[in-house]
Amino acid sequence: MKFTKCLSMLSIAVMALMACDGPTPSGPSGPSGPSEPSKEDTTKTVVVIDTTKAISFAQAIATADSQTDIVIIGYVTKAFTTSPSKTGELQQTAWLAEQAKSSAGTIEAYYCNITDSVSKGDRVAVQGKVSKFVQTGGDTIYEIKNGYMQILSKSAPAVVTGEGTADNPFTVSDVIALASAQEGPFYVKGYIVGQVDPNGKSISASGEYAAPFTGNNSNQGTNLLIADAANETQTGAMAPVQLPSGFRAFSLPATPANLGKEILIYGKLINYFGQPGVKNGTYFVVDGTEYGSKPTVVTGDELLNEDLQSQASFDKFTIVNVTGTLTWVYDSKYPCAKMSGYASGSNSANEDWFISPAFDATNAQKLTFDHARGPVGSMSVAVKDHYTVWISNNFQDSIASTTWTELPVANHGTTAWAYVNSGEIAIPAANKAPNCRIAWKYVCDDKESATWEVKNIIVK
Repeated sequence: MKFTKCLSMLSIAVMALMACDGPTPSGPSGPSGPSEPSKEDTTKTVVVIDTTKAISFAQAIATADSQTDIVIIGYVTKAFTTSPSKTGELQQTAWLAEQAKSSAGTIEAYYCNITDSVSKGDRVAVQGKVSKFVQTGGDTIYEIKNGYMQILSKSAPAVVTGEGTADNPFTVSDVIALASAQEGPFYVKGYIVGQVDPNGKSISASGEYAAPFTGNNSNQGTNLLIADAANETQTGAMAPVQLPSGFRAFSLPATPANLGKEILIYGKLINYFGQPGVKNGTYFVVDGTEYGSKPTVVTGDELLNEDLQSQASFDKFTIVNVTGTLTWVYDSKYPCAKMSGYASGSNSANEDWFISPAFDATNAQKLTFDHARGPVGSMSVAVKDHYTVWISNNFQDSIASTTWTELPVANHGTTAWAYVNSGEIAIPAANKAPNCRIAWKYVCDDKESATWEVKNIIVK
């Protein structure tokens, strides 16, 4: 009932704006809030402003938290996956800007209630209280949290032939048509037709399509160019593919015989070298040979499902620092949760826990997740003592007062930065109960440490 009422209020505010013959309200005029407010009811003031003015409004408030409901009109520049709220309503996080292809004036609609999922390019209205949030690492963003989001107009859908699944992957033509409107991750299939020189800045100036191929200091490539045909020569029909560290053994400088071979990638559709491409891949199949761990199929019966591909997913977890000054952080460049005991050129002793949100494990059977370690020189750091996984049903806020049971992790990677799947980890019978939490415990000393990265956590 509350959800329906709030969306109706949002609709009224938006229609009032569109029906107005005069200009849009001018927005913030100082710490006292926006000028020319229009009353929605006696308890809330709804003012329709754009994303830049919303940020200015938040900056002008000494407490950094608005007590006034506002409606922000903007275009979706990035949309994350939907998820149900605790009360069963559909929620989604999205980034908004004044222009569809702009990052200026970006504001975050964080876990807002929706009736239909939004996509990149959609024009939307979001109602709620705007506030300031300081991310891990110190960056400041402005957000409307747990508000209400409504689509005003949909972006024109791209015409594609694939579905982005393992059985029906996107083609290169699909990747180009989607133009990064949907990020994924998705499966993409094509043929290797070249690469961009690792020192190059563009496909047109630094593309290489025949041996010898230029490598980095390790004689490896950092990317591939793929197309729908093995003999494609038009750069506009190609998609660049980033090769993360750990997935470069099949690059063209290292293995030139892979030129013309078919490749399947599981990664995100993100612009690369100035045109639609694939980045942050975690699974590759080159001419039938697999690299990385095949993603777990999400079936909808998951009791816990956090991919850690966004700050919003990361923020659901509890971070507890027992010793040391370093903590678990979200890596936005290579999306994951990560922890390291190395900073400012030296190692330091740390014990840090990354604890899942609580869930009901009464019917839980197994846990799986993907993880990786690095760099190369730290792969010998003892796995058993430094990277462990635990489960509990009585965590409140203290590690010491919690009863923890260690879970055995079968698979640990042997190649730096190459993700592997943990394997199916059985949930102990004693922990099949409500208020269950799973924790990733990182330990290191001041003599040696490594980085541990975790993502795609699923409990079924």
